[in-house]
Amino acid sequence: MAKERKTITVTKPNQQAKMGVTVTKTGYSPIFVSGLSTNGVGASCGLLLNDVVVAVNGTRVDTPVQCTDLFKSSVTLDITVEREVAPVTKTGPNIPAPSKQQETSPATPPSPPKADPPKGKADPPKPKAAAAKAAPAAASPAAASQNPFKKCFARCCVPKPQQ
Repeated sequence: MAKERKTITVTKPNQQAKMGVTVTKTGYSPIFVSGLSTNGVGASCGLLLNDVVVAVNGTRVDTPVQCTDLFKSSVTLDITVEREVAPVTKTGPNIPAPSKQQETSPATPPSPPKADPPKGKADPPKPKAAAAKAAPAAASPAAASQNPFKKCFARCCVPKPQQ
């Protein structure tokens, strides 16, 4: 999402009027609006939850206390905020709006479902004795104790001799 920087002008009825805004800073995050009173001046002027407060009356805001003090400092406030905005889809006379079907269709066609194996015909079990006989001499216990990967490599990766 893109960020939009906006300056909101707030005019309070008097200097003591409450903004109805709670600002918070957690860790290294910027100062953001974490609460709004429904009948407060902040909500009625256009502040939104999660707006990042950048400056008040041109003064950069670094702490929630400073922000609150600046809110109380005058009747008219210019509050500069940053907020997340959804990307704009361009439409016009030559650019059709995307249809619902285009938005929900997958990029690649779905693959057909895999067929179940026929019932009653299972693969016969493979004999384990043949694999033990075909192990090369490199898989000796002494070689395996030196490097545990040699035993695995000799068992899985060395081609079996032709019979």
